Amino acid sequence: MTPNSLPISRLWRVAAEHPDALTAALCGILVILGSLALQFGWLGVAVLILPAAYVIGGYSSTREGLTTLFQERELDVDLLMIVAALGAAGLGLWRQEYHLIVDGAVLILIFAISGALEGYAMQRTETQHPQFDELDCGYS
Repeated sequence: MTPNSLPISRLWRVAAEHPDALTAALCGILVILGSLALQFGWLGVAVLILPAAYVIGGYSSTREGLTTLFQERELDVDLLMIVAALGAAGLGLWRQEYHLIVDGAVLILIFAISGALEGYAMQRTETQHPQFDELDCGYS
């Protein structure tokens, strides 16, 4: 084993254990790259990168929000966040104020990070306190 393979294998293990953190990190990188592309005036590049940030960072929230909408017939914060982000992107394209697309992507990034932190906290709770798995506190 080479000295460089240890950090890479640790990175892959962390990514496998926390896929939400990986998607949040990738979304963050894309938001930064898209924002920089806009700063440099590379509109075409930004319009390619930022939708990828929307899809990667917002996939989980979109899936959860639509599931709640169709199965429970309720609106939840995940779906409302996606609608707000898409509204910002649509408004930014329509008014040619492209910074609004970045604002929507940042909103999705914030929710992706919060989802990753929630998943991490739940995983730690299940690992350290397995008795809490059997409790139903009424939270969903």
